Amino acid sequence: MNLFGSAISRNVLVAMVGAAAANVILLLLLRTYDFRIGPLHFVAHGIYKPLLILNGAFLLCALARRSRASAPQGSQDSGHWLQVAAACFSVLPLVLAFSVEALYDEWNYRELSASWKTTGDLTKVFVSSQIGAWYRPLGFVSLWADSVVFDAWLCGYHVQNVLLHVANVWLIYLLSKRLGLTEGTARWGAILFAAASVAYEPIMWPSARFDLLAAMFTLAALLAGFEYLRRGTVLWLFLSLGCYGMGVLSKESAYAFPLLAGLCLPFAMHLRGPNGVRRPPVRLIAMLAGGVFAVTVGMLAMRLSVVGGLGGYTASTAGGSPHLAFSFAAVRSVVTKAVPMSLWTVNLVHPTPLVISFAIGGFAVLFAIGAIAGVASTPGQRILLACSVAAMLPVFTIVGWLDETAQHTRDLYLPGIFMSMFVAAAFGNARWPSPLSTGFVLLSVCCGFYNMWVYKNAYRWSAELASGIAADYSHAGDTAGVRVFAMPPEFNGVLFSQFELQYRVQRALPGVPIEFRADGPCDARLCYSWNADTRRLSRVYD
Repeated sequence: MNLFGSAISRNVLVAMVGAAAANVILLLLLRTYDFRIGPLHFVAHGIYKPLLILNGAFLLCALARRSRASAPQGSQDSGHWLQVAAACFSVLPLVLAFSVEALYDEWNYRELSASWKTTGDLTKVFVSSQIGAWYRPLGFVSLWADSVVFDAWLCGYHVQNVLLHVANVWLIYLLSKRLGLTEGTARWGAILFAAASVAYEPIMWPSARFDLLAAMFTLAALLAGFEYLRRGTVLWLFLSLGCYGMGVLSKESAYAFPLLAGLCLPFAMHLRGPNGVRRPPVRLIAMLAGGVFAVTVGMLAMRLSVVGGLGGYTASTAGGSPHLAFSFAAVRSVVTKAVPMSLWTVNLVHPTPLVISFAIGGFAVLFAIGAIAGVASTPGQRILLACSVAAMLPVFTIVGWLDETAQHTRDLYLPGIFMSMFVAAAFGNARWPSPLSTGFVLLSVCCGFYNMWVYKNAYRWSAELASGIAADYSHAGDTAGVRVFAMPPEFNGVLFSQFELQYRVQRALPGVPIEFRADGPCDARLCYSWNADTRRLSRVYD
């Protein structure tokens, strides 16, 4: 019995998405509400959680509703010009990324890279931890190469990130074809991820390149593994295992490869090889599984030897890494945050401009129309959503960091790949697949572009503010330093924004200390106070 096959059940799913969409639009208009209807109490004071509910409702609708035999079955082969237009529009955030510049070392690790002078220094990167208890040597070597080529030219550090993202988009197209999606749906899956707002951090931030590299090698390992099962050539086996190893050397998220390979294995049961469609011999499957197991054990042993533990963001692993602690809250965050935010996300802390409010409302309308149009999935396409969840498992204990700032979405880069493929397939099973997909791309680009613009604006303002503080200091007479009160560590939802201001002030005023405090006296210092309403600093006098 198909629980969601009846018209009543389908209508319930449509009503669920419609109610979630209406709630979002109501909040965009009212900002908040609190009212009662009899014993029912309806209250909402923000839009972040309602957006998570909307995304979750849409995914549940696409997951639970089975594609009918008369449905297009993910064809999406029409709408070629819409695909071209959407692909061109998805380039806009990539262009903006080149203009986002920061000076603090974590932005691109220039100072760390400058400390590696010889071949021996680079070799040691592979046998020692980096930045406390990290072990991502391949990513750091990539950043070192940037420092050699571009030095202080910050714009150049974006080149590899953008090229890696473009390469991943191409690999998504190839993998989609290998997983049985049609030509049109494969193209839309790649375009949807090219425009994905959830990918803005690793595209924009040079030091988030670890996620791009790990994803690229993971996708390449999957494709090479398919070729090995299809052709039986040992070279493809070594390529698959080698790419898996390089992915793990880039970031821990690549440890999802064994799970992803296992989930995708059913697609390999009917591969078209040189001699026609055939089922891969058990011997080939066993060889691939054994190789993956050996690489996993070997890389974990290497990590334990080098780092002295699993690693993490702490300076020492002696007491364990707090973000590696297993808890029910971490599991809950995967379902309530990570999965729905992999669909799309936007910074909701920075004052939202009208165009982004329209984009948020546009997503609500688009999902409601998609539910009415019949978004659905086949059993095989649902594996894509399972792959998205599986890709979160290596980082599932830190997805609790996700919030309305849209920070840390770099950890959703790999899950977002499979989410984009699933959404493309779901739209492909509905009426008007190409218009729905085009709308999703346009709205995603708006949100991703805005996410980057917030960073660009915050870092630019930090530079202007540092120049102003330096000018004030030169006229302040005898002062003991600079003190800033009540400034959030990451104002406007921008990572390291306070640190960027500190770095620029210290660069403009060498040797002059700058302190950040909640409140207190000035004590003969040049003082400023953060205004939470205007989100600006104002001069404070004793």
